[in-house]
Amino acid sequence: MKENPKQPSIDDFTPKTRFEFPDGAVLTLGTKCDGDDFMRYGVQMVFTLSPDSEPGMNILLPPHSIDVLIPVLQDLANQARFIMGQNMVEYPPMPETGKPKRKRQPTKKAAE
Repeated sequence: MKENPKQPSIDDFTPKTRFEFPDGAVLTLGTKCDGDDFMRYGVQMVFTLSPDSEPGMNILLPPHSIDVLIPVLQDLANQARFIMGQNMVEYPPMPETGKPKRKRQPTKKAAE
């Protein structure tokens, strides 16, 4: 029996998301391991003009950059809706990525 020397990675188990546009362009989103450091993962975006062509864009973004990118994309989408005369969309607020605030413990008053 032949063994597969390649260790499976998260890329092998997580499904990629494909957006196919009417003009034949395809945008694929998924996770990808960084080639230099196999313990670091990022979000991979691949854009091709047609399914048979070479990728026109292939970038690997760090996970934390997506938290910054999403609100910008939402704002740009609303700008495009405004220009086309469509209704604006209220997006739910993004969760804060900072440290959670600790609750203050009530101080005990000294017994008199």
